Formats: sequence, C-alpha cells, structure tokens
Amino acid sequence: MTVSLPLPSPAVPTRTSLLALGSALILGLLVLSGIAPYDRPTWFLEVAPVLIALPVLWATHRRFPLTPLLYVLIFLHCAVLMLGSAYTYARVPLGLERNPYDRIGHFFQGFVPALAIGATTVLVALSRLHDRQIRAVTRLPN
Repeated sequence: MTVSLPLPSPAVPTRTSLLALGSALILGLLVLSGIAPYDRPTWFLEVAPVLIALPVLWATHRRFPLTPLLYVLIFLHCAVLMLGSAYTYARVPLGLERNPYDRIGHFFQGFVPALAIGATTVLVALSRLHDRQIRAVTRLPN
C-alpha cells in the first residue's frame, strides 16, 4: 500500500498580502518622489490618482477582489505616475537620446484603467448571474 502525500504548493502570495506589499512599496515610492520634485504642484496633481486608488483598492478588496496580475499592473501604473511626477515626464533620466517615458506613461494611463474597468464590469456582471446562468454562458458541465 502506497501513501501519497500532497505536494507542497508553490509560495503564491494571497491577494491581501500582494495588496499589502504593493501598498507598502507604493507608499515608500510616494515619499521618495515627494522629497524634492521638479515642480511641487505638478507632483501633487500627478500623484493624486495614487492617493485615491490605494484607499479604494483597500476598501473594495474583499467584495471585488481583483486578479494578482491586475494588482501588479495597478502598482506599476502608480510607480510610473510617481516617477513621472518627480521629474516631470520629459525630464525622467533614462539615458536615451529621445526620452520615451511620456509614451510609457500614456500607455499605462490607457491600458491599466481599461483592464481594471473591464475586470470590474465582468465581476459585477457575473455576481448578478445565478450558478446555472454562469454555466450556460461559460458552457461548463454541471
């Protein structure tokens, strides 16, 4: 008779721990970016979405949990905003002849919110469907 032991699962962070780690990193970057920004009013306007997004993520993380990928993308978007706000987008020191940081910022400003809105819309729509309706839509067997 052989006994099979369950294999240890890889260390995958939970959504809450990912949210906590990302929030801590973002708050640290927020402090660093605010120490001596190129233009303080511009810095504040650029980091305002971060100051709004973090409390919203924490307030909704139990009722509307996002995927780990979306949390990572949101935190990357926050980091792009804060780095761009510290230097202004045209002055971010990338060491290239032509600075593409403005394009990177615009990409994140369009792509990440579109994913977040799309994921939230799908979650809300699925939460309103009953189990049988979800199976019919996704064609899952009973």
